[in-house]
Amino acid sequence: MNRSNPSLALLTGASLFVSFHLLLLVFQRIGKLPQASTESKLMPDLRFYTTAGCHLCDQAWAMLEPIAKRKRLRVELIDVMDDLAAEEQYAEHIPVVTSTQRTDNLYWPFTPEDIYRWLM
Repeated sequence: MNRSNPSLALLTGASLFVSFHLLLLVFQRIGKLPQASTESKLMPDLRFYTTAGCHLCDQAWAMLEPIAKRKRLRVELIDVMDDLAAEEQYAEHIPVVTSTQRTDNLYWPFTPEDIYRWLM
């Protein structure tokens, strides 16, 4: 860079910055780079309380997961054995689905239709 002309150095740096970001956008559009995801920073829409070896939880998850994907809902899986508060509240009732948008919970047994109705 030209040290005798600070304006030229600043302009060159700005041009490189803009060029880099334009290139990044092009690569993202053609699918060569993954889109930046903010999902990990966002609160989940639903929480699914479960634990290892729970066959009812497996059945419930098999119904809930495709619905959540279809509706683009973020689901946090919580093992009640790893969370003392969750264990005290839900261990006797799992599988349980809670929502950040609702005050009532969805307790097992439920069907896909029950899930859809509960999400409305």
